[in-house]
Amino acid sequence: MSRVRVDEEVEIPRREWYHLIDLFTRLDELLEILVKEIETTNKLLRALIGVTEVVAPPTPEVVREIIALPFRVRLVRTDQLEVTDEKYSEILLSYDVIIMTTDVDVLITASPEERGFLLTAGAYLVLHRSPGFSKMYVMATVGKANIYVAYFEVER
Repeated sequence: MSRVRVDEEVEIPRREWYHLIDLFTRLDELLEILVKEIETTNKLLRALIGVTEVVAPPTPEVVREIIALPFRVRLVRTDQLEVTDEKYSEILLSYDVIIMTTDVDVLITASPEERGFLLTAGAYLVLHRSPGFSKMYVMATVGKANIYVAYFEVER
């Protein structure tokens, strides 16, 4: 046993301190073996399917086109709502057209009892007013989510 002077004498059991180093060294060796096995498996798979070079598929050309709507819309207001993953929050659909986007995935449903659908972060949802559909419910999938809403009225 080794003895070390701290505030008082403390005994350090023999070879105990490098059990931890041995553990990390063994983990490094296992990780190295695993990486080599993955590399070997990839080589064998390439040989089996006859692929020598991976070629990315061609990227389609993006065509930007402006479509004229048969009506005009006027922005009435914008809103930012914060919802949580604990309960559904109600959003009133009191305008002709509503465009929503969110920074975190959210669940959207017509009532809290129903299963809704997932609106992924960054995607846009466009809704228009229809009879019998005056509100919807929104809940974050994880933690809190900010929902950005733009309300429009159709000019006749």
